[in-house]
Amino acid sequence: MNLRALSYFVVVFEKGSISAAAKHCYIAQPSISAAISSLESELNTQLFQRHGKGVNPTDAGHRLYPLAKRLLNESKAISSLFSKPEIQVPFKLGLIRSLGVQRMSMLLKDFTNACPDMDLTLVEPTEDADARIITTSDLTTQESFYRCGMTLTCSPSHRPSA
Repeated sequence: MNLRALSYFVVVFEKGSISAAAKHCYIAQPSISAAISSLESELNTQLFQRHGKGVNPTDAGHRLYPLAKRLLNESKAISSLFSKPEIQVPFKLGLIRSLGVQRMSMLLKDFTNACPDMDLTLVEPTEDADARIITTSDLTTQESFYRCGMTLTCSPSHRPSA
């Protein structure tokens, strides 16, 4: 099944007219008509009742519409999942020595997956940083970082090691 034909079907359904759908999609009306006809042939059912003022969806068209919308949304989600953002915002995170860059890079893997538009770089305590994970004893008056309370949350099954 052709996703482009499904996307044309959705636009025709929403606009109520093949010519309005063609204008919306910046494509010639015969191309939309051909895609809808091809989809109807493939599904072996009529999706629209055509008349002089536009089209009305058939029962089959009403059943297909929510499925087509969902499929097109899933297709977009798959594409965006594997596409790289055009611009990545650089962000340097300073770490205390006891955490170590290697250990923290493993812990922040989920964060970097959730924020693909951020170019996260972990740096040592002596390097310039946009933010730092520190203890209060490491806080110096030379840096102007905002002090905020931090909370560590663990799952109920977590048991601290002795």
